[in-house]
Amino acid sequence: MNYDQEIVINDLLPVGWKQLFDSTILERTQQRLDEAIKQSKRESRNIFPYDPRDIFKVFKLCTLDDIRVVILGQDPYHNNARQANGIAFSVYPGVTIPPSLRNMFKEIQRVYPDTTNTHGDLTDWVKQGVFLLNTALTVVQGQPGSNMNIWSEFTDELFHILENKRNNKCVVYCLWGKFAESKRSLITNADSRILVCSHPSPLSAYKTDTPFMGSGIFKRINEINALNESIKWSSDS
Repeated sequence: MNYDQEIVINDLLPVGWKQLFDSTILERTQQRLDEAIKQSKRESRNIFPYDPRDIFKVFKLCTLDDIRVVILGQDPYHNNARQANGIAFSVYPGVTIPPSLRNMFKEIQRVYPDTTNTHGDLTDWVKQGVFLLNTALTVVQGQPGSNMNIWSEFTDELFHILENKRNNKCVVYCLWGKFAESKRSLITNADSRILVCSHPSPLSAYKTDTPFMGSGIFKRINEINALNESIKWSSDS
């Protein structure tokens, strides 16, 4: 499947999730996505994820009530077709681990020395309830932030769903960097927990008053989830 075929959000988003969204928001998102696809074709540029079936991959792997942790990214990797796989920060097996994810693995290794991450596919994290969400679910090749306007309303509605419609009330939100922190006002449930630090990118991982490196963020998540099974921060099954 590729973007030469009709891309229908209602067909790609799992039914259980689709029923939670305001249908008019999905319709407006569809209209904006359609226009972006047309524009990318006029400019002979690809849209990533390269396979449209991966746009909602994280939703396919995790139901609303499975979610224990939300880690918020910005938009998919935009450099080449082999990176973005529909899970924030994650890449397909066999793809070189990007710098931000490499720093995430370093921080995990620092606090959990026996944990191994030999590849960058984070599917196993999602299956444990770690919802790795990009604020924009698509991006134009070589143009970071290019599809933010398409998905902003969808993402804000998703936060409303997370805060008001889930049965599992204690969810941990990880807001890494200024962009992620801009969504803080959408987190309104008194049972929600928020962990803030800089983004794991090499440009910011050691900066700000709350640097990512040395933050112990992954251990702190597990401490909050102490009454449940701890998350295994390994990409290796």
